[in-house]
This record gives sequence, C-alpha cells and structure tokens, in this order.
Amino acid sequence: EHRLMGSFSKNENLMFAPRLLAAPLPGGIAYVDSTTYAVTVASPTGGVRVLTRAVSPREVTEGLKDAWREITIEYMTTEWAEEVAGVEGPMPEQVKQSLAEFVHRWTFAGEVPVVRSLKADWEGQLWVERTGEEITPEGLAGGPIDIVSLEGDYVGTYPAGSLPMPAAFGPGGLLAFLETDSLGAISVVVKRPSGGGARRD
Repeated sequence: EHRLMGSFSKNENLMFAPRLLAAPLPGGIAYVDSTTYAVTVASPTGGVRVLTRAVSPREVTEGLKDAWREITIEYMTTEWAEEVAGVEGPMPEQVKQSLAEFVHRWTFAGEVPVVRSLKADWEGQLWVERTGEEITPEGLAGGPIDIVSLEGDYVGTYPAGSLPMPAAFGPGGLLAFLETDSLGAISVVVKRPSGGGARRD
C-alpha cells in the first residue's frame, strides 16, 4: 500500500517515497519500482523482460531536506494560504509556526527515486521520466524523458526542461498536455513534437 500510494500517503508523511508505477501496453503491461531504473515488461503469456539503464539513485542529503522544507514552508504561507486556505493579507505568526512545525514532522526516504513517471504511447513506446533537480513542495520536478521501444531499444531522450511529461497520447505522435493560466483555468493543449525530437545521449 505504501509504494502504491507514494509520497503523499495519508498514513505516513514520507517525502521522496518510492512508488510502483505502471503503464498499459498492447497485450501487456510495463511497471517499475521507482527506486531503480529497471522497467519490467510483462505479457499475458507469461513472458517477462527487464529494461534497464545505468542511472543510480541519489542520496537524500541534509541539504536537500532543508531546501525542501524551506520551499514548502514558503509555499504554504503564501500561495497555498491564499489559494487553498483563503487567507487574505499576512498570515498570523502563530499559524506560520504551526505550519513550519507540521513540515518539520515529515520524514524522508534514504534515496531519491530514479523514475518519476512511466507512460506508453499508441505505438507502445515507453516514456520513462527521470526525477529532476528542481525542488518543489511536491518533491522534485521532472527531469529527462527517455523513449524506449517495446523491444527494449533506446530511441532517445528529451533533455530536462525541453518537454513536460504528456498527460495523454494520441494517434500519429500527438501529445496532450494540461496547462494552467494565470487565473488557474486548466486547458488541454494538443501538440506534435518538433522536428528535433528526442536526442540520443
């Protein structure tokens, strides 16, 4: 249950918790324990193969913990307070202190999961998003996205920041993204990757 629910489990305040990620495939399923870069592809007939890449998990250092706490407390006492809690004007110091104490009660996994997200497009190619470097209140933002064929061949990589992980895939290589404007309205934007596409690294 812990690995399926991930870092925002109601039962445990554990940041950078590993999760079990899965993606449906034509005639099978792909899944990965996000701790390591080892994606298992299983077919209904019982065939199993594991797609790996030499990417090691990073240690959760005290510096990373402190940076996450600082960013999260800042977010909760500003944007979150206004948009979610409906607080207008400066937040009372007592409330700020309570929020800071709540954030400091969170515990941390020993390592940052290597894989952040796993999806598959209509052609059955796997999109494996690695965990990035940017710290957010939810954890770490997305990093490079590797494209791997069902046969296990490496197709290429979208560098970190060049393309967000698509929300959904369409025919002919179309990609759908969810974008939020300055007023908080969410739109579905459909795009086709530029000619450069994923690069080999």
